[in-house]
Amino acid sequence: MHKARFLLEAAGMRCTEVDRLAADLTDRHNWEPGEAGEGVGACCWVNQNGTQLGAIYIDASCLTWEGQQFQGKAAIVEKLSSLPFQKIAHSITAQDHQPTPDSCILSMVVGQLKADDDPIMGFHQMFLLKNINDAWVCTNDMFRLALHNFG
Repeated sequence: MHKARFLLEAAGMRCTEVDRLAADLTDRHNWEPGEAGEGVGACCWVNQNGTQLGAIYIDASCLTWEGQQFQGKAAIVEKLSSLPFQKIAHSITAQDHQPTPDSCILSMVVGQLKADDDPIMGFHQMFLLKNINDAWVCTNDMFRLALHNFG
């Protein structure tokens, strides 16, 4: 679990405060380019140095990756570690964050990624952050590539 401490509590925060907190978490723990062999998964939570792939997930976390569901930290880390690329780079286009009535933060991130020599692809990721024992964890995470079939 990530041990970042924040003075603001999610409960009672205004949308602008939640936006700032969630953007800070996203900027510091997500979307880092790296080597797949170093444990960096596409669009998943990583620390700045590309380690601790599952640090923000807990045993109760749920990930939906391209329609496949994974329950629990171990299953999520296994899935993200098995992604079939060697290098990945990300660019965030937009991010939106909202407080929830139960003191969580709901976030949506839209951007582009480039894996190995593949063409640049759009992606969407939505996740729920919860503060447990002064640490923000990701309890729910949904990821999809923005692929369109107009045929």
